[in-house]
Order: sequence, then C-alpha cells, then structure tokens
Amino acid sequence: MYNAKLYTSYTFQLIAFNRLGIYQKVEKKISLEELLKNIKKGGTSSGVTGGVTGTVACVIVLLAVLGILRKRKKKHDNIKGIPYKFKKEEECDNLETLEPVSAFENPLTDILDENLDKGQYFDEEQPIDREQPSVARLQLEVQQKKTEVLSDKKLADAIVIDSNHPPISLKDFPKHWDWLQKDSNYALSEEYKCLNAGQLYTWNDALLPEVNLKNRYANILAYDHSRVRLGNSSDVKTNYINASFIHGYTKPNVYIATQGPNTSSLNDFWRMIWEQDVSLIVMLTNLVERQKKKCELYWPRYGGQIFDDVEVNISSTDNFSDYVVRKFSVKKVGSDEKKLVYHFQFLNWPDHRVPEFVFDIVHFCQHIRKVFPYEHTQNPVVVHCSTGGGRTGAYICIDKMLELVKYQNKVDIFNYVNFMRSRRISMIQSEDQYLFVYRAIFESITCGVTETIASKFPQLITGLSNETNLNLGATNGFEEQFQKLKMFISSPVPEEFSNALKDVNKEKNRNQQILPRL
Repeated sequence: MYNAKLYTSYTFQLIAFNRLGIYQKVEKKISLEELLKNIKKGGTSSGVTGGVTGTVACVIVLLAVLGILRKRKKKHDNIKGIPYKFKKEEECDNLETLEPVSAFENPLTDILDENLDKGQYFDEEQPIDREQPSVARLQLEVQQKKTEVLSDKKLADAIVIDSNHPPISLKDFPKHWDWLQKDSNYALSEEYKCLNAGQLYTWNDALLPEVNLKNRYANILAYDHSRVRLGNSSDVKTNYINASFIHGYTKPNVYIATQGPNTSSLNDFWRMIWEQDVSLIVMLTNLVERQKKKCELYWPRYGGQIFDDVEVNISSTDNFSDYVVRKFSVKKVGSDEKKLVYHFQFLNWPDHRVPEFVFDIVHFCQHIRKVFPYEHTQNPVVVHCSTGGGRTGAYICIDKMLELVKYQNKVDIFNYVNFMRSRRISMIQSEDQYLFVYRAIFESITCGVTETIASKFPQLITGLSNETNLNLGATNGFEEQFQKLKMFISSPVPEEFSNALKDVNKEKNRNQQILPRL
C-alpha cells in the first residue's frame, strides 16, 4: 500500500435540486498550494477558522442556490397538473400510470447511473465528475441560455444553420467523415456535445392528469407547439396523442414521430392515421425486446380488427431478412371509403444500441423510397420505435439526408438533428446513434444502390466486368465493390473468437484465420 500523490488542485461542485427536477450548480476550483500557504501562515487556529469560514460560506451558497431555484420554480408554475417522477426507460416499459412526485427525492443517484435514459431537466452532456469543459461545450452552454428566451416558432419552425457546423458538400463529405473518425471519433464526439439537449420547450398539455395514461414514458412527451392534434376539438383531453410533427427541409409536416402505441392510445393511433391521411408507417421496434413490452400489437395478425370507429384489415405480409412489409386496408366504420396503408417493420435494431451492419438500415430506407419516392410522398410518414425518440430520430435523419444528397448534393446532419430536437425531445438519444447516422450516409454515398431485379442480373454482371471508370486501384467492377466493402468491415478482436480459440477447440479449426464469432 502507498499514499497516492495529491493533485495540485481540486474542483468542488454543489448541485441543488427542487421537486420539479430543476437544478442549479455552483463550482469552485481550489489550489492545494494556495490552501497550504494559508494554513501555514495562520497556524492551527487559522486552519480551524478557515474550516469554519468555509462551512459558513457553503451554507450561504446553498441558501442562495435554493433561493434561485425557488424563483425558477415560479417560472414553471404555468405547468398544468402534477409534475411526474422521471424514470429510466427500462423502468417505464409497462407503465399504467405515471407516478406523481410525493416528496423531494435526491436524483444524484440517477445522474450517476450510466444507463440512465436522461430525463427532462438533467444536463446529459456534463456529469458531475466532468473535467474542464471544452470550448465546444462552453459554446453550447451559451447557445442553450439563448434558447431559453426564444419563442417556440422562432427556433422550431425553421432549420437554423450553425455557422460552426455548416452543411457539407457531397464532394467534401468523405474527407469530413475521415476527419470525424480520427483519434477514436474525437471530433464527432465533440460535435455531438454541441447539439441542443434536454427539454427545450413546454409540454404542459402532456402533463395533464387526464391524458397521462396515453404517454408510454414519463420523460418522452410531445411539445405543445409541435404535437399532433386529433380532430377539430380544442379540448386537450380528446385531441392529445404523444406524437410530433417533424418538418423536412422545404416542406412542413413531412414526418410524424410518435411512441409505440400503448393500451390507452391504440384507438388514437389509428384515428391519427385516418385523419392525417397516412399511407406509410415505419416501425423500428419489436413488440417485446429483452422480455419487456415496447409496443402494443396495433394491427390484426389475421383478418380485421376495429379500433373505435376505424376498421383495419390486413391484406398481405411479405417477409424479408431484416424487415417485414405489410399492407393494411383501412376504412371508417359505416363508410365505403378505403385507404391503403403500407407498414414497414425493421426487426434487427437492438434495444439501446444500433444495428450491427449499416447496410441493413440503408437497404431498408432504399426499399421504402422505391415504393414511396420522395417527390410523390405528399402526406406525413409516421415513424415510431418504443419512445419515438432515439431510433425514430436516427431513421428520420438518415432518410432526410439521403433526400438532401439526392436533390441538393450536400449533407447537414448536425443542423437537422438540432432541428428535430426542437420538435421532439431525445431525437437521437446517444452518440452511438449519431455515429451510426454518419456511417449510414457515408456507406450510401460510397456504395450507392447495389440491389437489382433478377431479370437485369446478366447486365449487372457484364457491367461489373468492365475495366473503365474504376476507383480504389481496382481492375474490374467486382474488385472495386470488394474494396468498398472492406471499408465498412471493422477489424475483428480476439475476444470475438474466444470460444474458437480455446485449447479444446483449436484443433477443430481447419484454418486459424477463418473462425466463427461469438
């Protein structure tokens, strides 16, 4: 055992919360050298005096912080209903009611939980043990302060281009992507930290006790200014659904981002599909993941089913390796008018993670856009996972960037994610999902559409045999495609082959370079 060397300085941080979850932080950096000098100068009594003085100062600071919180609480008095306790997503999967806060609870334990699905007021980018923030982070804090005084529509109805993160031209994107990946994705990580985070606007309507059963999660709610309103009624109790309009670059209400329907919102979901004249639903979750319910079964497996006054009949089901395509015939009860609704469900997006292979989701997007070309899709596309946040945001961003590449020859992931977050909270919930969006766009740009119909396969083979217009030092199209493929395959690590490399199994491998992964 030994005594570790003391640091030259220490940073102390005081965080105080009120019952709404609103917090205030006070941080003080103390030099050890300066502290020791003061103690030596004043002797033992000075040290005691300093300790008492420090304690009194801390009490004064704490009282000041509580005073600030009291004032901030008054600003939130316009929130209707009772504030709700924010839980981790995995604890909210089977919510039937949202628990009201009955007493002050210390949420520091939640902040320290690395698996926390961040709540309404927590600063998800700055844990309490964070070192000196980067310049990018300081810029973000200034930006967030400005956001607090902006009106809803000033930010939420138009894409704001950040001068530090302008759109990237198509020809410059590969170089930009290469730069973002250097040093273990350091630049990309810093870029992600610059995004607006947390709750940006009010969601007073979603907090009403009369509608709380319609929210699957207590911390993923619809903002007042961008939520979808059912029918023509102004009564929140009848027009509320946890769904948000997301604009495109040039057109409003291109997407509706929503949660996976729960038992209390099944009828409302189909009412929204009918009223918004939706022809396409994109589902990015399974009904159950890791033995937890993520979404109610909202369509009939066979035949038909009635949801309030909307009748849904399943017309066909086509199974692919990673997704399922269903067709529904939808009509109002008592009416002869019918609508055809396509339902694309992606099956292999792991809970809290990203798909192993980028191409799977790129191919999924390409298939959808063959059926629903960008220029011919006039009505909102409904996109949902379980929360209507992380996976939903990633898919919408990929789809929108592919459109931007096609028509404007540029990529603008940063600004579009910021914009999505101004319409709905937690659109893209993790840095891994943000990285995945970049990878998907890069792979799509690099590889293009490689799928072909069977009747044109001979022409494809002839084309790939051609030796002209090749890149990457290839001698024919096959080699060029193979070189591109290698760009997207990560180098394996020994841990992935631990079973195959065990002494008892080594002799069973014909080639030690070709081994099965775990």
